[in-house]
Amino acid sequence: MVVPSYFSRFSCIAGACKHSCCIGWEIGIDEKTSARYREMPRLQNDIVWGNPPRFRMREHERCPFLNGDNLCDLILEFGEDVLCDICREHPRFYNDLPGRTEAGLGLCCEEAARLILTWNEKVTFDHEPETDDELLTLRDELFTIVQNRNLPLMARMETVIHRMETTLPTLDFYLLLKGLERLSPAWDSYLEKLRKPIDTKGFAEFMKPREYEYENLLFYFLYRYFALAFDFSDAASRARFAVFACLAIGRIGCAMWTENGTFSVEDQVELVRMFSSEVEYSEENLDRVLDELYA
Repeated sequence: MVVPSYFSRFSCIAGACKHSCCIGWEIGIDEKTSARYREMPRLQNDIVWGNPPRFRMREHERCPFLNGDNLCDLILEFGEDVLCDICREHPRFYNDLPGRTEAGLGLCCEEAARLILTWNEKVTFDHEPETDDELLTLRDELFTIVQNRNLPLMARMETVIHRMETTLPTLDFYLLLKGLERLSPAWDSYLEKLRKPIDTKGFAEFMKPREYEYENLLFYFLYRYFALAFDFSDAASRARFAVFACLAIGRIGCAMWTENGTFSVEDQVELVRMFSSEVEYSEENLDRVLDELYA
């Protein structure tokens, strides 16, 4: 299995997490685990036995097994082996591709976002086999462009777009993102910043020592989505999505810095987590953005 170099460094921070994945998300239970859960009387009243089964969420959309310290009672009582697939694997994702399975960490998890954003070395891969697949070979070429630190980030994005024989996204970020399904009302406060005046030159200078954060974001979006394309035009739209995501996140971050005079790593982590939750982790929203960017 192919994984990025930071993958094995991830560890859930459990009760220290400000945005628990056990709150606000419907948690479906896989078939194998549900069969086991049916034999555990302790769990029966906290599961909706539909198709598929799911945990019966409590007040404030909390998992019934999330205790007052934001720790999992199932783990505390039975150990991690009792977890269903989604609880055990989140925020990991898996893509089955020609000749390989690739795994990564999703940015909707604050600790995964923190790990990816603060990884200041060039991302490499563990256990990567050779390939003659055209899309994977092309993606490797894009990775080399993205990680060319002799070029400013904007020049790298432009080179990626040029290689894909398309153009930079010229969409109104505010109108597109505002028109998507809303998962959290808090996202609106970020979107409103897209309408405020910004100091792009000052922000670029401020972020120069941390430019690798945007490099890692661009790399992440290409890694996660590019090789899933069904043809070259679809691949070009996915490359445009990677650039769009970085530009939109950068534009909001710039507005935050312009407004507050500072923009910390934790500010970036929360911004990226919100973007990922709202865009990536809504299938409807992601499909709509990809459709808008189809080359």
